[in-house]
Amino acid sequence: MAANQQIIFSVYGHAPGNNLMPVAFKGERLDPLSCSYLLGMGYRSYSPVLMRFASPDVDSPFDRGGLNPYAFVLGDPVNYSDPDGHGIGVFIQPQLKIVRPYTTFGKPRRDNKHLKDIVVTSGREFGQSEYTMDVIFGHGDGTKVGGLTPTALKEQLKANNAPLSKGPIHLIACMAGATAATHGDGFPKVAYGQQFANIMKRPVTTYTEPVIFDLGLNPSLTMIDLELQESSYLFSNPVTFYPDKRGKESGSGLLRRLVSNLRA
Repeated sequence: MAANQQIIFSVYGHAPGNNLMPVAFKGERLDPLSCSYLLGMGYRSYSPVLMRFASPDVDSPFDRGGLNPYAFVLGDPVNYSDPDGHGIGVFIQPQLKIVRPYTTFGKPRRDNKHLKDIVVTSGREFGQSEYTMDVIFGHGDGTKVGGLTPTALKEQLKANNAPLSKGPIHLIACMAGATAATHGDGFPKVAYGQQFANIMKRPVTTYTEPVIFDLGLNPSLTMIDLELQESSYLFSNPVTFYPDKRGKESGSGLLRRLVSNLRA
């Protein structure tokens, strides 16, 4: 395939003749043999040609998977995504420029002596005026952010009294969305972003590739000036992870309750 060849996908992710791409529709890996997307680390195979899954969802028909156990994003691929094969989720797009008060903790950063490993501030969702998105910034390698595991990061946020809202989280860290399935050995089976979403019980937007940014402080050092470069933003492959509640929800879903009542 020529480097500058234009690739056009259908809204369901089909691009005829392009089954050898390592990364295809919405940043997902395309299996060259089946021409399907193996979502959720191989949990379910989605066919963009058939526009449906090849196997039913354990969360359907009465949990978040929807009534049709084979349907893909309830037939609305323009507005929804399903990165784990379990149910729909809307991509939460953040504003790329942030100039806000901040909290910082951890070891001193090498690129700015006034900042430490973790920087916490507030941001906005794209098109919104209210600062209802928490922004957490730190160096990521796929397994840690600012040298912290997901659990340790939550603990340090609490220990340092970081001001947090109840909204979604924008985790600005390289490779925090990468997994062993997408990037190979050395990466976690479950992405850092997914683990953090589960722990915080909130959606987390982060990146599967390196993130390019500009970082600075205002002269009084009270405001952080952080901007992701728009020209390279999409190449960082942003993705939104939703809290995985299957262990709790599927056990209390309507279908299981009906079965339990029948057995009783």
